[in-house]
Amino acid sequence: GTILRLAPTGDRFIAETSGTTRPLFGLSGSGLRDLWAVGEAGTALHYDGKAWTAVATGTESLLLAAYAPQPDTLFAVGAKGTILRRAGGRFTALESGTDKSLYAVAGLSSNTIWAAGEQGVVLRWDGVRWLAQELSTRAVFFGISATGNGTWLVGSSGVVVGWDGIRWTRYDSRVGADLRAVLLGSSLWAVGLNGLILQYQPSP
Repeated sequence: GTILRLAPTGDRFIAETSGTTRPLFGLSGSGLRDLWAVGEAGTALHYDGKAWTAVATGTESLLLAAYAPQPDTLFAVGAKGTILRRAGGRFTALESGTDKSLYAVAGLSSNTIWAAGEQGVVLRWDGVRWLAQELSTRAVFFGISATGNGTWLVGSSGVVVGWDGIRWTRYDSRVGADLRAVLLGSSLWAVGLNGLILQYQPSP
């Protein structure tokens, strides 16, 4: 149940009172007064700017990642294809169409969201349903970054896949280690096992 917050001085982290001993795996938020953490046995915690409070999800499934596009809206994914959506003050389970564990979720809005996980499974939420994406890989995806400039997935054995709005393209990361997270900003970064940090350099 460990939660750390960067001190105002920016030189150290402060431990928060989470109220749980359950392991936490996913963190997201729409603002400093709307943060969510999710984890083992369906655990979900909400931070309102003052304190963390447990929120019932209605599931005992392991939750591995979260995406909060706006206040009081949350998508959480996890073991055996579990996908939860919070809207209108309550959680509901969504049909994912897969029994594979989902390790990552990210999006652009409440109507454009990506989830990914085991055996190359990638799903896209269109605001109504989750749609399976066709990728020619059986890799395990651990990380997603989604922006208006594209969506990137990283995972096992150094796999890197990008979506440009039309097609998925696989990129050569030149590493064999698992990549666990990816971030697209002014540049594309990925991190993984054994202290690995990659920065994507487009070909001239």
